[in-house]
Amino acid sequence: MPNPCAKSRPKTDPYEMWDMGFCHYLILKKWSSPEKEAADPYARWYVYTVGEYSEYGDMYAADIKRLGRQVQPGSPRWQRVMSEV
Repeated sequence: MPNPCAKSRPKTDPYEMWDMGFCHYLILKKWSSPEKEAADPYARWYVYTVGEYSEYGDMYAADIKRLGRQVQPGSPRWQRVMSEV
């Protein structure tokens, strides 16, 4: 199955958002397909961090999933964070 998140998106239109408590990660690209990601503990996501400081970079998908909570698109939290981007 092809990777549905293979193309980079701008920070104003992320694939997903994850709440880490102290910041939010906007997922702009996933380097692996979901099947390969499930088998790879080092699978990476390209993210934009929204918080006290903002920056772009790669994060391990497993760390984000383990420590964060996914924010649903259109929710009040999603709208608040996107207004800060």
